[in-house]
Amino acid sequence: VPFLLYSALLGGLSGAAIVVSILVLAAELGVVSAIGVGLSGVLNRPLFSIVATYLTVAALSIGTLIAFALGGLVVQTPQTTTTYSGATYDENGRATGCGAGSTQVSQVPRFDYFWGVLATNPYVLLADAVPTHFDSRGNVTDLFGSVKVAVRTVQVPPKTTVRFDECSRDPNSGFSSGVNYPSARKLIESTVPGWAVGLLIQLALAATALAGAMARTRTPAGRLSRGSRVA
Repeated sequence: VPFLLYSALLGGLSGAAIVVSILVLAAELGVVSAIGVGLSGVLNRPLFSIVATYLTVAALSIGTLIAFALGGLVVQTPQTTTTYSGATYDENGRATGCGAGSTQVSQVPRFDYFWGVLATNPYVLLADAVPTHFDSRGNVTDLFGSVKVAVRTVQVPPKTTVRFDECSRDPNSGFSSGVNYPSARKLIESTVPGWAVGLLIQLALAATALAGAMARTRTPAGRLSRGSRVA
């Protein structure tokens, strides 16, 4: 804990971020310990249970990122993009004449189907749980907040139709994409807290391991395999 406090203070984190980070760290240690105890009861050989625990931690830390990326790339959906380009422009670069529109159909990944896998990652869970600070425009001002925005963004399904129009009559830019991008604050407020989902999945894994250990070591038993332990 002391080195965590020192690092947090050196990085200029708020008190709420420090407290939440320590609580999440404690919860993650508890989950890993529960999984380790459960696997030690399920597996007869202590060495195998230790290796299995390490592999489980690696799966949560690295495997979730790989599974999320592969799943999103494998499952895709068609997206129709219609573009209207300007034929002539004024001295300010605004389109004054509109050319013929073009339509293109492409495949886009569906990462929104697998965001729960990403939320199970301990590091993503921590970043999503830490309170976020915003500026006057609703944008995040810290690294944890940037990670949270990226994680929450994948919850939003991609649009099936997108329209880019250089011939719009927007007096400010003369360009309109037809896509409204919400601020970071609105995005976070309108999506599901990923840390809660990730923690529930981790607790379910820990409970499953403990339940398996209880069933494996329950006594009296008619027959025990060689090397079995009882509690």
